[in-house]
Amino acid sequence: MPAEPKPHEHAARTVRRFTRCVARADGTPFECRYIVDGDSGELVIGLDRPALDADELTLCLPDDTFDAEATLLVHAHDAREDRWTDRHLAYHPDARPPALARAAVDSAKLRDGDIVEGSMLGLTNPLLDAEPALCKSLNADRDALRKLCGLMTGTEPERPVAVGVDRYGIDVRGRFGVIRLDLPAPCGDPAEAEKVVAALIGGAA
Repeated sequence: MPAEPKPHEHAARTVRRFTRCVARADGTPFECRYIVDGDSGELVIGLDRPALDADELTLCLPDDTFDAEATLLVHAHDAREDRWTDRHLAYHPDARPPALARAAVDSAKLRDGDIVEGSMLGLTNPLLDAEPALCKSLNADRDALRKLCGLMTGTEPERPVAVGVDRYGIDVRGRFGVIRLDLPAPCGDPAEAEKVVAALIGGAA
């Protein structure tokens, strides 16, 4: 059996770095929020119904500007309620979008002009089974988590809550949105991820 192709790390980190984007639906812009389904690698997006019904849908991360970090060509369909739609609410508790959609990424155009096929994004999460325990460890000391955010991003959120951990980083929900803590190197092994999280929290405490 041939080995699974190595994910395009820069593209994957870019998609995971954001949770807000502007969707262009047949040319009409809609602001929306999204998360990554760690099982399938699809995006779960909260958006207006006309966007879901569009013939062509692209997502501009994080804004619809000439220097957007990435532009994703996606095909979307209605999302049934499941743990990932619940996760969308955990990431964005103040959002009540008219519709939730699932979107598979066909391709991603990065700011430097590189085009990456969706199959090379590697958005599935090998830490999925360990993720609840990793979040619990991060949330055990909220003051240390707040300081960690400050050390890694320069922003110390009020009442931080770790809501996700994947091979490339940690998602922390704050009062004004989700903060991304990028890991310096990919970590796909649960046991190693436990050590990394413990070291990060210990260094910030």
